[in-house]
Amino acid sequence: MKKILKYYEEYLGGILFSVMFITLVMQIFSRQILNRPLIWTEELSRLIFVYIAMLGVTLGIKYEQHVGIEVFSDKFSPRVAKVMDIVKTILTGVIIVLLIYIGIVITKRKASLDLISLGISMGYLYGALPIGGVMMGIRYVENIYKRVHCKEYKGVEVS
Repeated sequence: MKKILKYYEEYLGGILFSVMFITLVMQIFSRQILNRPLIWTEELSRLIFVYIAMLGVTLGIKYEQHVGIEVFSDKFSPRVAKVMDIVKTILTGVIIVLLIYIGIVITKRKASLDLISLGISMGYLYGALPIGGVMMGIRYVENIYKRVHCKEYKGVEVS
């Protein structure tokens, strides 16, 4: 169970990607071979893709592998670089909170509209924003905890 919680993004992403792949193969087969396209497959694939994208961002936060401009921080003293890292960390937290808040607002607004071919609320599509934001927030807090409480962080001794 601990392993599942540690790697839930990878497992969930793999499952969603497999479902999206099967859906797209069904779409191609029905359109090209049967000459009777399945209308719902395009919408379902788009819905799944949005959630996969949010999982990807969460993984980037988990492993701290988002694009950063280190050219500038390498030019500064360690003290200034540390301040810049703190500012970056705070801004990331603010952006995650905004993503959750704005995602909730948009999801509520779009909940009354439907994804036509699937016959479900658009809230499921836009719900990826607050759900993804919460997942990002969890990994963000884990990273801060590791920085503060672990002697070694990302393979480097923390003093």
